[in-house]
Amino acid sequence: MSLLSQPRPVHPRERLSLFTHSTLGHDVSAALKASSPLDISRTKAIQETLEAPPPSPVDFGRNGFHSHQHQAAEEQWAAARRRLDEEVGIVGA
Repeated sequence: MSLLSQPRPVHPRERLSLFTHSTLGHDVSAALKASSPLDISRTKAIQETLEAPPPSPVDFGRNGFHSHQHQAAEEQWAAARRRLDEEVGIVGA
């Protein structure tokens, strides 16, 4: 089997790239023009039939398990940022 007949592995994003497939933009444009637009009465008839899921039992707030560690890290970051700003000559508000 020759090397030309074997498919070359292609990254999924590369396959749809406008740089590698110059006609892709024209193909998408033609497909959108050929498709029928949604009827406004159909879009108004769509109703939600499912309720929202219950809230997550996991607390993603600032008062979580390691809040004291996060606070210390934030204070260290803020102090380092202030030092860097002072070196560069930026005055804090």
